[in-house]
Amino acid sequence: MYRIIIADDEEIECRALEMMIRNEFPDMEILPYVQNGIDLVASVEKNHPDIAIIDINMPGLNGLDALEMIRTRNKELKVIISSAYSEFQFAKKAMKLGVSDYILKPLNRETFCETLRKVTQQVSAEAEKRYEENRTKVQIEEINGVVGSEFLSSLMLGEPDEKSFLMMQSAMNYEYKGCILICLKNFELDPAVRKQKIRELKEKVQTELGQFGYCVGKTYKDEICFLLTPGREIAENEKRKWMEDTAAMILRCGEREGYQKIHLGVSTWQEDPYEMLTGLAECRIAAGSQKQEGVRFYDTGKKKQKPKESRELIELLIREMKVGRTEKAKEYVRKSFDLTEYENWEGNSAAIASMGTVFYIESAMIDKLNVAERYNKDRQILWPQAQACRSKEELCQWVCHCLDLLTVKNTQAGKKSREYVEKTILYMEKHYMDDISLEQTAEISGISSFYLSRLLKQELNQTFVGILTDIRMANALRMLFGGKHSVKEIAIQSGYNNITYFYKVFKKYTGTSVGEIREHME
Repeated sequence: MYRIIIADDEEIECRALEMMIRNEFPDMEILPYVQNGIDLVASVEKNHPDIAIIDINMPGLNGLDALEMIRTRNKELKVIISSAYSEFQFAKKAMKLGVSDYILKPLNRETFCETLRKVTQQVSAEAEKRYEENRTKVQIEEINGVVGSEFLSSLMLGEPDEKSFLMMQSAMNYEYKGCILICLKNFELDPAVRKQKIRELKEKVQTELGQFGYCVGKTYKDEICFLLTPGREIAENEKRKWMEDTAAMILRCGEREGYQKIHLGVSTWQEDPYEMLTGLAECRIAAGSQKQEGVRFYDTGKKKQKPKESRELIELLIREMKVGRTEKAKEYVRKSFDLTEYENWEGNSAAIASMGTVFYIESAMIDKLNVAERYNKDRQILWPQAQACRSKEELCQWVCHCLDLLTVKNTQAGKKSREYVEKTILYMEKHYMDDISLEQTAEISGISSFYLSRLLKQELNQTFVGILTDIRMANALRMLFGGKHSVKEIAIQSGYNNITYFYKVFKKYTGTSVGEIREHME
């Protein structure tokens, strides 16, 4: 059903038009007619008609001036001008104001009905178009929400899904211009309703911020993480203000929902999808490092430095290990753990710190080992075991066990088979960034791929792929603990052009994600 309003200062003209409309368009709703421009503007504002029949010459505010005011707020209203004036200037202004048709008085019944029929078809066609556009928009938003949620989930698990990110990016109705990540944690809530309340807050924030750009949120344990992209390009000097405004909106949303104490951390600006793990780590660090509720921005200018005691301990352990005093080194480890307090056993950060300590010792011991011995399965450090420790006593035992593995042992140097293995290892250490294969490496070593594979198994209890992974992961850890390279740089310089695959291999090899190491790395 369409709604129509008639604006004419002649009452008899209004009634005649009403009669024609009722006879020819019985389903149309006729609003009370008006006789001046002021009343027309007020009625359109209040009743939202679909069609208006307007006379130009009305007292006070004429029809065209009233329509000009209406157009500032209502672009969809269909207008038929009914006037005794046929001057060009009136017709020109009427067309400029988006009038559908212009008919002259006295009205011809047949002409009027044909004009109104044509206009109702336009209304119907535009309504159908808007319906389809809205339905498509809803479908796009639903798709975008699903893939965005999948990408954020993969990010929080430490293995960013490149496919989900590309789908999320393509589903956006604006060009991707970078994002920030926000973490909310430390909610003071009744444990019985904690999960439900956190989930409800996530939905509220996601809905509110979704009006100003792209926002997807995900709950994980007792935290909420959001990935936010503005719906427009943000200039460099506007980014900080946009981040502050966004954080303030989240806090206000939380306050309206009854959350009085929220710790909110905001990452630096992220424009490379492969660096979003860094952004996730940054916002978690910022949210967790503040003692009072409110907003904290990750400050790149104040990165935490490794404590002097940790550096001194590593140097001390390396010195003892190089001269063969493994037991003395283990005594220093036990003493260090005895003196270290872990509030509520912060297992992940302690394990990662211990991984770094062992890694630096292992790197320093390389020159003491025979080339082939570096990758002997029997002395390989199994990093996931650190993550499995559930107390500092267990972690201390793991570090001491690693020191035993790093103890230099007698090797079978001089055997011909060892010469082939060493030549293979030296070639792999030099070319690990390239796409090298067993067959290619065997040819360089001067033996068959079958024989090389057997030698590696026999001498090192290793496979070609296993050794190549060891070499590549050692380089990745070296760069990561150095703290000066992006994730993309680390992956490519470690021989992985597929960044997503790098994340998966790294997580499997170390037992933790790149982002988790960056989050807890001192």
